[in-house]
Amino acid sequence: MNADQLIDSYVADVARRLPRRQRADVAAELRSILLDELGDRTDPDAARRVVDAFGRPAEAAARYRPPLVLLDPADSRPFLRWSLIGLAVIWALGAASVAQEPGPNPVASWWLGVVIPSLWWPGVLFTGFAVGAYTRRRWPERARWRPRPADTGHVNRWGHAAAWVFYVGGTIALVTLPWLHYDPAFHARRGPWVLALLIVHLVLYAVVIAQGRWNSLTRRLDIGLNLLVGGVLVWAMAAGAVFVEAWVDDLVKFVVIVILLVTAFDVVQKTRRELRQHGLSSST
Repeated sequence: MNADQLIDSYVADVARRLPRRQRADVAAELRSILLDELGDRTDPDAARRVVDAFGRPAEAAARYRPPLVLLDPADSRPFLRWSLIGLAVIWALGAASVAQEPGPNPVASWWLGVVIPSLWWPGVLFTGFAVGAYTRRRWPERARWRPRPADTGHVNRWGHAAAWVFYVGGTIALVTLPWLHYDPAFHARRGPWVLALLIVHLVLYAVVIAQGRWNSLTRRLDIGLNLLVGGVLVWAMAAGAVFVEAWVDDLVKFVVIVILLVTAFDVVQKTRRELRQHGLSSST
């Protein structure tokens, strides 16, 4: 293959990666650029060096069309962080579950039954970030930066009271509904701890609603209780079944895992806000 044939082959490989309406113009322009770079040299080795310097055909084609960006560069670190956090939680819970009922090959059971299926989590995260990136490009006005309102700690009493009543009703339902068949071991040992912490959390929110605002103490108690409740829920699920029916138990554990991930995100945000407020108060 001589120099002209090598350049023509490269140009054709680049052009076929472009929309049809662009191919002829881009091919003519690219061939002219490469021939100018080649100059008076006619040997195939020189032509090869020229096309190598220009990049792979896919890279060259990308210069002639806007790239399809599914994940914004600014979202890369949050996506990686929450992917790893979510996977770590799922893998740890799965490992504890496998350890409770070890089979002939627990590593294979954990790998095939927990690790591989857990890839749904990065997929869901990626979809969410991709939708967010598309929304920002499609409606840039909605993505404009806006200053955060001053954090005064005040709460909407009516809204929080309605949510509090809902949570109290849900807690009572979890205890009293006759068709919820809890596992005897969970009901006797782990359930009371979970219920006690939920009640303490409800009491804390009642205090906040009565005061009409958050203060430094109640915020720190909220963070600590969230961490404590999360840890107890992880222990309660890892130590064995929660419900007698296997499918109900699996469904509830899946829902709790999602709740734990959301709670982890909330705790991180609250902790960062508290540290930021502490830093501002210290600097003044």
